[in-house]
Amino acid sequence: MNSPRKQPASGPRFPRGWELLLCIGILCLLVYGLKQVQERTRAAGETVSQTPSADAAGKAVSQTPRAAQAANQPGQWMQTGSSTAFSLANALAAIRAQADSQKREEMLDALAAQIAVADIQSTLEALRSLAPDDLIDALSLRLVRRWADNDGRAAAAWVAQLPAGQLRTDAMSGVAIEWANSGLKDAAAWASQLPDPAEQNSASLAVANEAVRSDPVTALDLAVNLPSNPGRDQLIQHGATEWALQNPEAARNWALQIPDATLRNQVLSDVATAWGKSDPVAAASLAIDQISGRAQSDAVIGIIQRWAQQQPDQAAAWVEQFPAGELKQTAIENLAALGITVR
Repeated sequence: MNSPRKQPASGPRFPRGWELLLCIGILCLLVYGLKQVQERTRAAGETVSQTPSADAAGKAVSQTPRAAQAANQPGQWMQTGSSTAFSLANALAAIRAQADSQKREEMLDALAAQIAVADIQSTLEALRSLAPDDLIDALSLRLVRRWADNDGRAAAAWVAQLPAGQLRTDAMSGVAIEWANSGLKDAAAWASQLPDPAEQNSASLAVANEAVRSDPVTALDLAVNLPSNPGRDQLIQHGATEWALQNPEAARNWALQIPDATLRNQVLSDVATAWGKSDPVAAASLAIDQISGRAQSDAVIGIIQRWAQQQPDQAAAWVEQFPAGELKQTAIENLAALGITVR
């Protein structure tokens, strides 16, 4: 007698790629519903604002649905149980139900990308009307960054009214980063004028870190006004190095004015190493005349490694002139590793 056929342990499963497409499809439908509600509400608000007289306007408003009446008060209508907040809650529930953390991140990215820039502020207000959790904060931060990339000043003003906490801190950093990339001068001015010292320092550091490659001078202007700490000092070194690649003499002259001897020594070492790519002779002179200790040794090695690849004989001749000692021995060993012998 034939044995009964075993039933499968579970129903058929989509391939992982189809699972994500299905989830994102559902998410897009929810977002589409959210947009429709927002467009209808905006249209209702415009109809009210276009009435011919103040009396007629007041009468029209009194006869419109509650959500439309509040359309001229951004954020308020979201908190009246409207479909927008409901659609957001449903979209977030779909993301929250996804067990795969990577897929959740992708779905969050998809949801944030679907929301029009013009609707970001109202969506952020709707999110604030929901019970806060990590998922809501994650979506809020994505939206704030998109907003700041398009209108840094408006995004910064919205973040400024958030209560103290992790969301405000992270949002402030997000605004600084995105605004620095789209409007560096304005972002730098905003960061330097924040009333809270801690936020001012944090935002200025974020702006400067974004600016360091495209505009190292602006980055250094911000950095020198920050309290001394390892993060600031690393930023100064990075900024001076980038500047030295563009204008090594100006970077050297600036670095020589740094009052902190330890930081000055290290920055000059970085400048000399960067300068060694374009003018190893000038860089070598800076390393020998203006730098001391371990920073000098680091600069010399950096210069030798670049110089030896371009002009090995000149690099060896330079090292030959060193007085006997640890620095000369280290330089000789580095040249030997490159196949260059020093007499």
